[in-house]
Amino acid sequence: MSLGTSYEFTRETWAGEPTDTHTVTFDLTLEPIDTAQALLSVIFERRPYYVEWGVDLQLSIQIELL
Repeated sequence: MSLGTSYEFTRETWAGEPTDTHTVTFDLTLEPIDTAQALLSVIFERRPYYVEWGVDLQLSIQIELL
């Protein structure tokens, strides 16, 4: 099992006005057996002109068959 986190900051200029986007990602990786891996990601994103943070969940499962 491993845990990870990352932060990304992006600034763009729209019509001469700077806008900022903040993204925070938390990852949890599990390897229940040698040939399988599961990754759960929780992504928080703050975009310009939005009042609240957006939240996304991603689940990825990999299994090696041969």
